[in-house]
Amino acid sequence: AWCLSWLASLCGVPMAVTIHGTALMGCSKWPAYHCFAEEAVAGSERVIAVSADNRDLALAVLPAAADKLLLLPNGYNEDIFYREEVDREAIFDSLGLLYRGEYIVLFAGKLAAFKGVDTLLRVARRYERLAEREIITLIAGDGEERERLSELHKQLGLRNTFFLGNQRQDELRRLYNTADVFVMPSRREPFGLAALEAMACGLPVVASREGGLPEFINSEVGTLVSPEDEDAFCAAILEELTRRHAEPERRDAIAHYARGNFAQAQFVARLEEVYQSAVRDFQIRGGQAV
Repeated sequence: AWCLSWLASLCGVPMAVTIHGTALMGCSKWPAYHCFAEEAVAGSERVIAVSADNRDLALAVLPAAADKLLLLPNGYNEDIFYREEVDREAIFDSLGLLYRGEYIVLFAGKLAAFKGVDTLLRVARRYERLAEREIITLIAGDGEERERLSELHKQLGLRNTFFLGNQRQDELRRLYNTADVFVMPSRREPFGLAALEAMACGLPVVASREGGLPEFINSEVGTLVSPEDEDAFCAAILEELTRRHAEPERRDAIAHYARGNFAQAQFVARLEEVYQSAVRDFQIRGGQAV
């Protein structure tokens, strides 16, 4: 991302750079690329952070961005993620799995160390033993940790936890509507868009009190716990599963909250304004917009 924005800065065009978490993490992971990030920031008119936590990290990693930095949270695509009725048995059949009325816990995201999926696997071993009703855990996504997580899965002897691999967005919507609770156990999470997409489908979220997640998850829509606190994650997941059936209207309320506050359309309008102001400032400084 930094190499592309650096190249764009060399072409004499107005530029606004949106900083996502992995781009900032990359500055630490690959120091050789830090110079590209600094030059890209220097050549940009605006630098956009997707959460307050993301903004603070950007200031620490790239202090030269301070006078250009704006906070503009992510929004989700309401044309793709919404409440819908689903047939659990049919969806499980399409995944090559059998559904017998179990609770469903879902994770969706990159299988990277900072996502904390290993924590979820250890927590799954706990709730598989503690719950009065069987629980199935579905893990959608792929990444560099897949092999290590598969080995941990075997070591833990998990019976009802399944890796689904990458899923198309329409398939993710059906999974969100199928599940009973979404879990995001991240050690670091600049925003957490998958959690917001799950909420748009009415799914309560159990997530780490980390990064951008506390900026949109509250007690009305989910539960926040300390990262890597396996006891707390297990208790929160079991509590959310209980609430799932005690408060059936809650799913509609969660979807309404997500749509009212984080639908993408309202953020697109603000982003257009940022781009337009970037072009104006570029032209004022004597540049010629392409």
